[in-house]
Amino acid sequence: MENFLLSIITISYNNDEGLEKTLSSVFTQNVKDYSSFEYIVIDGASKDKSKNILEKYKTNNSKLNFTYNSEPDKGIYNAMNKGLQKTSGKYIYMLNSGDYLEPDVLDDMLEELKKEPDLLLFEINHVKEIGTVKTEVRYPVMLNEGAMGHQGMIYKRSFHDQYGLYNENYKCASDYEFCVKAFLNKDLKIKTIYKPCVNFICGGVGESKKSIEEFNQIRINYGLANAKKKSMVKKILKAFIPYGILKLYQNAKG
Repeated sequence: MENFLLSIITISYNNDEGLEKTLSSVFTQNVKDYSSFEYIVIDGASKDKSKNILEKYKTNNSKLNFTYNSEPDKGIYNAMNKGLQKTSGKYIYMLNSGDYLEPDVLDDMLEELKKEPDLLLFEINHVKEIGTVKTEVRYPVMLNEGAMGHQGMIYKRSFHDQYGLYNENYKCASDYEFCVKAFLNKDLKIKTIYKPCVNFICGGVGESKKSIEEFNQIRINYGLANAKKKSMVKKILKAFIPYGILKLYQNAKG
């Protein structure tokens, strides 16, 4: 039974500073209807100040549908699956600890979700210590060459009913496998918000050697190993057409 339009899930382990930044970015959003979404945090029994921070937000909260769970887990995708199993929203948004929303963008997301897309996409700021290094939207067609990044997409919960939860046999790249199964070469209704909505902190397991190995294995498993050759025309166009012009074209198409 769907009680909410949107379920936001944050997973975290021993990242109290990053967790607080993520929590603050959600709790400080100005939203017309707080009953339209829920916020779930899955903490892996952190040994730092994470649980105290979570309890502080729980105690001081008077408007958000907020719950958290703090117990040992078996890794990133086990934690994400725990979060999914607690959701009752029509749409899912994975906002991991350390990543944070831009001010007052959640209401825009909720309004777009009322139009019932399969996927809602928006711009991601890629942030390093020196500041924002790249801003982009990642579309399903890009899965031929790389991951979409769950920070920049909201998707229907029903995709998990059809394609299963995240594969816990992978340690770093199960979200890529899920997106390939659910979104690549599918006839999807996609809506896009053409402005930065979330800040993704670069680094972490997504750039590890293990992640690259799993990513390459998934590409082989799903017949994408030669997709790079097939997308050469798209690469050439992308090199010569500035991103801003592409956005204007996409906006004109609606």
